[in-house]
Amino acid sequence: MLKAPGGAFVDEMVEAFRNRVAEAQKDIARKAMLDSLVKNEHGHYTFDITGLDLSGADEVARLQGGNYKVSDYAKSCFTSTKKDGYDAKHRLVAEQKYRVVLVFGNEIKRDAERTTKGFQDFAAKFGYAKPLAGIVPRIREVISDDLMKEFDIWYVAALHDPIADSDGYPSVLLAYRGGGGRWVSAYWVGPGRRWDDSGAFAFLVPASQP
Repeated sequence: MLKAPGGAFVDEMVEAFRNRVAEAQKDIARKAMLDSLVKNEHGHYTFDITGLDLSGADEVARLQGGNYKVSDYAKSCFTSTKKDGYDAKHRLVAEQKYRVVLVFGNEIKRDAERTTKGFQDFAAKFGYAKPLAGIVPRIREVISDDLMKEFDIWYVAALHDPIADSDGYPSVLLAYRGGGGRWVSAYWVGPGRRWDDSGAFAFLVPASQP
């Protein structure tokens, strides 16, 4: 008579099955993420987002409620009441469709040219427009850490007009992977500040602007 498998053996089989299911689900999710991106005539990935009627403080609450992490400097940009603040200059129009385009950091080869202005000038050659900071929370929700890994990048930064952070430094917002979570962070963009080539930079296709 055959004996029923022992409890430990059954547990191992169940765990192996769960792992196969999880890997299959990751493959499906990966394909869905890649399918949501479209390459344009310049070879740049594009995707669409929809504006929401949210203040900077609301965006922080939404992100944190979705288990995203928001750095203290990013929070200070979102909640700034200054003239260059998020609510004053960077909110998206509710229900407005925006087409985001990604320019990868390694497209500029020389370190000295990999500045914020350098990328803005590079993007302008393709007719791309400077974005608002409001695209960053939507990018964080669309671009997963797994997709960043697929692209071999660590962040997606929006090179918008700077917002002064809590220390008074001009900063831009970015989606970032690492540090034990899915982050929205801020990065100082003072004169001559350089970027490395391990990220991508988000701009807008002009026809999608309000």
